[in-house]
Amino acid sequence: MASPLSNSTGLSLATMSPAVALALFDNCAALIIAGVPPGTEFGIDQHSFLVGEDFRGVKMIPEGVHFVYCAAKGAYGETAPRVGFVHHFTRGEIVVREWDHEKEELRHRVHDNVEEEMAKIRENLRNLDKYLAPYDYDRYTAWQKLTGNITQNTVSRHSPDCGVIRNTVELLSCPDEERPRGQVITSPRLSKIRALVNDEELLPNLKSIPGTAPKFTTLPLRCPKDASPADVSRHHM
Repeated sequence: MASPLSNSTGLSLATMSPAVALALFDNCAALIIAGVPPGTEFGIDQHSFLVGEDFRGVKMIPEGVHFVYCAAKGAYGETAPRVGFVHHFTRGEIVVREWDHEKEELRHRVHDNVEEEMAKIRENLRNLDKYLAPYDYDRYTAWQKLTGNITQNTVSRHSPDCGVIRNTVELLSCPDEERPRGQVITSPRLSKIRALVNDEELLPNLKSIPGTAPKFTTLPLRCPKDASPADVSRHHM
């Protein structure tokens, strides 16, 4: 009989047998999370849901790259932007995170003895089974098509140094004395034209907070900036 791990892209939670589910539980990765408030939106890859009182994480996570994220709920039901992290899960790995109540996002577990706590979690993982949501294998095929060629090195190379991915980049504040003022326009006739041409001069030179931005690959120019129209056409052929 073939191992369920060898063909996990064809599995479905609705038709999964107890034997297959147990094999996935014992051999796949697990994400243990502490302290997430009920009603918080939690997601992994393409599946998200609102967590309940007993939520403690996700089990049966297949090996590979996965995106884990949360979105806090406000007092009036408003949802905050998603904040998460990308991790390359390995077979049998246990990843532990906890809720940061101040920042309202997941963070690395703060504990006096991390190794001892990890050993206890692994020893009692079966007892946590009922508190762990199963990974959604019904959407795994689509996720595998998106991320199947991403390696651990790729994740490490492009993830922010802080390890947290946000929907917007955190920017350093720009002091008022450093804000650009633009050119002084004395001619009313040229004011409208210059305002259109020089709009960028009025924008502050915003920079991301070090360590918070994804590390994108810099692509080389296909042709020199001062190339003639003929050279531009030649470089793009």
